Amino acid sequence: MKKILLISSEFPPGPGGIGRHAADLAFGLIHHGCTVRVLSVVDRATPAEIDAFQAGLPEGMTLEVFPRIGWRTMPKRVQMIFRELHENPPDEVIVTGKFPIWMGGWIKFYFGKRFPVHGFIHGSEVRLPVRWQRSWFDDSLRRLDSIWAVSRFTRDLMPTKLAQDPKVHLLANGIIVEDWDQVRSKTNKKDLKGEPKLITVGNVSPRKGQHRIIQALPELVKAYPKIHYHIVGLPSHKEPFQALADSLGVADHITFHGKAADRQELADFYAGSDVFLMLSENQVDGDVEGFGIAILEANFMGLPAIGALGCGIEDAIENGVNGYLVDGNDHPAILNALNTILQNYDSLSKTSQEFARRHDWKVLSREFLGELIKV
Repeated sequence: MKKILLISSEFPPGPGGIGRHAADLAFGLIHHGCTVRVLSVVDRATPAEIDAFQAGLPEGMTLEVFPRIGWRTMPKRVQMIFRELHENPPDEVIVTGKFPIWMGGWIKFYFGKRFPVHGFIHGSEVRLPVRWQRSWFDDSLRRLDSIWAVSRFTRDLMPTKLAQDPKVHLLANGIIVEDWDQVRSKTNKKDLKGEPKLITVGNVSPRKGQHRIIQALPELVKAYPKIHYHIVGLPSHKEPFQALADSLGVADHITFHGKAADRQELADFYAGSDVFLMLSENQVDGDVEGFGIAILEANFMGLPAIGALGCGIEDAIENGVNGYLVDGNDHPAILNALNTILQNYDSLSKTSQEFARRHDWKVLSREFLGELIKV
């Protein structure tokens, strides 16, 4: 039985794809007999939500939350990590997210070969806008025993020589199929307006690309006068996106729902929708979409997806199987993809579900563990 220390930049019940990825990876590893100790930030969740989440963790998994205490925050996190390594030495260390990757480099520098350290990269942390941060991050990656990119796009963001290193592996995102089976069995379909009903799940932000869908709505409304776009996620950029909808005259065709309370409510939103869209846009500050795990969740609930070319979503959508890839600024292409999905909905809904089931973390984590034996 391997004892794993997982250090993550975010974790449930807080939102975020890196956190969801880390949690599902941990659950998958536990399924294969590992124990997992998690050290992570848990932001945008109440103490009660964190307590409830910790109480529901499976046997073999524990979570210790990094505190935020002003200028002492980073020193405290470093102290907690090194204390854990000294007092409860793991067999393997997994780091995921910007700060944890930095710490992975320090762990290798300080402990040498004592702790194998494996890093997961997702996209945004790879092309940091500040040169010294990018240099430090790349140096930290070079020190790790193995590097796991969630998509080809993410891997190719690394310096060319490093991306070609044999220690770099591809392991696409996934979902815990068993958990989603249970959630789907309890689904209480949301009564959402519109025909068809479009949905995006994710932080309302330029990277997630909700604004690109709003910009396409005038053309979509011409073809589908009753169409409605449902936006689920933290309303970080709600005001400017609402203003954009007002200026385009499509405000009556969008609804901001805020963050889903939990996975069950999220499934209820999916069940009440028809098509999932994620037209993510790469940002000049290096903020990019590494994969788009919500696509798999929506696929599992039977929703085909429309996603943007030029980012990690290219690894999350197989044209004609679980949706279509388009130029996120090409409104006729978006409309054409929507038309094609609606005209072939039943077959695409079925193949979307099959596609999601192939990305089960119980299978992916076995692949990961198999590679660790070789490292």
